[in-house]
Amino acid sequence: VLALYVHSLDRLRSALRRAAPPDVVSQADHLTDVWTSLFFGVGVIWTAIGMRGALVQALGAPAGSGAGVEVLQRMVDGGILLALSTTIFGGIGGYCMRVWKAVAVGGDLKRYYDADARRDLSALRVSVSAIERRLADSQPMSRRTAEALASDSAAGPVPGPGHLTEAAR
Repeated sequence: VLALYVHSLDRLRSALRRAAPPDVVSQADHLTDVWTSLFFGVGVIWTAIGMRGALVQALGAPAGSGAGVEVLQRMVDGGILLALSTTIFGGIGGYCMRVWKAVAVGGDLKRYYDADARRDLSALRVSVSAIERRLADSQPMSRRTAEALASDSAAGPVPGPGHLTEAAR
């Protein structure tokens, strides 16, 4: 899992350096996070496997007079401490992977996503400007028509077909 993480982080760093398309950067970012989560998960899974083994060993033998102490001793002998240490290892490793990603590419990744969002906004502005120019270039409205439309909209809703306004009667 760690090798896959290092490979994905390297791909992410490379994609950011060459300003790759957003889908490539996003996929590399996502895979880096997947391997980090999997590292956490492996620690938890090995803990469960180890706990199971320790419990099977502890509960498999008959209890003596000091049953609680003996069961606890058999759990320790069965590997419960090792099992719990895999959780600690998975947690520390996973958090270190997150920190390393933030240090290695965090700033560049944030700048890339911000620039991509600005590109989208710029494209939207260009489209709106083109629409405004086309509307301005189309048949100009006379001042009287514009005033009539403004007063009609202030008077309320436009009547439906077949209804005459007072002015039209």
